[in-house]
Amino acid sequence: MCRKANCNCFIFFATISVSLSAFTTGGAFGWTSPYLSRFNSTDSTINPIGRPITIDESAWLVSAMSLGLNFGPFLSILSQKVFTKKQAILISMLPMVLAHSICIFTNKALLFILARLFMGIATGWLWAIFSIYIAEIAEDKNRGLLGCFPGITSNIGTLMVYLVGPYLSMSMFSVFNLIPMVIFYICFGIFVPDSPYDLVIKNRSDDALNSLKKLRRRENVKSELETIETYIKSVNKEKASYKDLFQKRVCRRGLTICISLMIFQQFSGNNAISSYAEAIFQSAGDFISSSLSPVLLGIVGTLSISLSSFLVDKMGRKPLLIVSFVVIGFSLFSLGIYFHLLNNGFNVSYIAWLPIVSLMFFVAAFNFSLGMVPWIITGEYFHSSLKAQASSLVSWGNFVTSFFVTLVFPYMIVFFGMSWTFYFFGIFMVLATIFCCIMLLESKEKSFQEIQDLLNK
Repeated sequence: MCRKANCNCFIFFATISVSLSAFTTGGAFGWTSPYLSRFNSTDSTINPIGRPITIDESAWLVSAMSLGLNFGPFLSILSQKVFTKKQAILISMLPMVLAHSICIFTNKALLFILARLFMGIATGWLWAIFSIYIAEIAEDKNRGLLGCFPGITSNIGTLMVYLVGPYLSMSMFSVFNLIPMVIFYICFGIFVPDSPYDLVIKNRSDDALNSLKKLRRRENVKSELETIETYIKSVNKEKASYKDLFQKRVCRRGLTICISLMIFQQFSGNNAISSYAEAIFQSAGDFISSSLSPVLLGIVGTLSISLSSFLVDKMGRKPLLIVSFVVIGFSLFSLGIYFHLLNNGFNVSYIAWLPIVSLMFFVAAFNFSLGMVPWIITGEYFHSSLKAQASSLVSWGNFVTSFFVTLVFPYMIVFFGMSWTFYFFGIFMVLATIFCCIMLLESKEKSFQEIQDLLNK
């Protein structure tokens, strides 16, 4: 009993340690919500650059991170060719350290945009790797649960931005963001081992055995090591390359599903809505303080993904995603209706609660599965010989879409209005629900080889 408890404790420690990096990315995604209003302020005592930013600067301040995300997957591929996944994860956080260091000292809009670009590079680099790393250190029975941890810590990071951002200067807030990175480098860098898959690939079988012993907290891991070695031998025989992602049916099917899920994830409008959360609530009225509303959303999101982490290995990936798409769709259409009524002169005082309630359901549903499950599936659907290439391509699809959505979001509001912007995203959620019902394959509690066989049918 004690040894089992130890095993559980260490694998959770390892997953939480690597997920501290996701905490910083969550903070980066929510960074603009409390500070965008300051950048628009005429009060030089609270505006970090001393003047209101232009609409172009505002759009780039938000979307520069999404632009940086697009470089991350390619850096992920390059770093995994030279280093293990653990080493690549450690290196991937260096641009994030640089970004917050810049924000401590600068008062120039261009440098803040550059810092946002570095935040995006680090986030894209990291998210293209660690879903695979977590899938490789986990066991089949808890892979879904552990795969949700980055989503949980990411949401907590966003929540921390909403809680402390309004009360700290930009310099102090940037120092605050460096603290979890220091903890990450200590806990993950020193105490957590490399993936046993990486070590077998590099012909370090003794190190792989020790890694498994440490992760499982038991001595009898030879049968699992033999399974990994057999799997890696089959990988080495494949001599896979990027073109195999498009030539082999199993790869094309996996790629189609994963990229589609990432596109639907971004066309839910989540990143744009979270970036402009305070501005949306200011437009909706004063039912709840616009600075308090994002905090409520952060709490709801954290609770939601914490709940789903216990269900993803019980209910499965597909049912959770379908529920998520349906609820998000209803939330977006209800927001669209509210702003349609508001902008056409109707009395909306009797439904002043609708924007906050709709966005709470939106955030709850997004974090219930859509925020994290596509990343879990990406770490499961591909043969190890192609995981790095596939993960980078899927991540790139996500980040290109994210960049497009966050860049055009403020212009959509100006030219089409809030209502039709939310209707637009809602229509995508209807399409996503249909896609999920028809195309998605369940990977719950299946080994990597079983998932490959399922995709190849």
